[in-house]
Amino acid sequence: MFFLKNLIDPPDKNRRDVVEALLIFLVFFLPGYLGQAEGINAALFDDPLLIARYLLLVLPQILLLRYLIGIKGDSSPQEFGISPLRFTDFIKGILSSGLIWLCLLPFIIIITFFAPEVPPNPVRWSVTKGWIIPLVFLASMGTGYLEELYFRSYLITTLKRLGWKDLPTVAISTALFTIGHLYQGLPGAIGSMIIGFTLSYRFLKGRSLNEIAIAHGLYNFSVLLLSFLLEIPA
Repeated sequence: MFFLKNLIDPPDKNRRDVVEALLIFLVFFLPGYLGQAEGINAALFDDPLLIARYLLLVLPQILLLRYLIGIKGDSSPQEFGISPLRFTDFIKGILSSGLIWLCLLPFIIIITFFAPEVPPNPVRWSVTKGWIIPLVFLASMGTGYLEELYFRSYLITTLKRLGWKDLPTVAISTALFTIGHLYQGLPGAIGSMIIGFTLSYRFLKGRSLNEIAIAHGLYNFSVLLLSFLLEIPA
């Protein structure tokens, strides 16, 4: 009972921040992580109803995280990299999305030409309908904003405020982010780790949620768009 009381009502602010971060992870992300063992629906982004359900799940989570950040009386949203969306955010997001691909390129080359025996990603996303592309874009951006709001903006800032150094903070953030992509096999997990480190670097440098969320969303969208283009008969 003493443990539960301290978990539910921590006696000091620092412990409250840790408990809050842990509970958000357990509620928002852990169920999906555990569900990886049951397989991933590769046609998720090829069905408008599934995309709509996905957005109805993601958008309230984004709003709740934003609310929790907003009610922290001793900090401002700017500390978490939250600011009004500006045109320059799109430019920086596009550039950071390109940086992701640039950082992934050596790994892609190694896997493709020097380690063909490594099992490929077991999940091949299927997008076959051209008219669904705008919904795919919205879903990609929703994923980008949710994951960057928690793993980079919220988690990194929270750990930094507790006195953590950059390296362990980024390591924890990236490790939790990578575990959520184990369903993609070894190549997908390593790729996610590279993406996590890249976006963490950009967040620490630019302190802009919009930039890294747009970059993440554009990267996801480019992967799904490529899947669509590869489905088009020659």
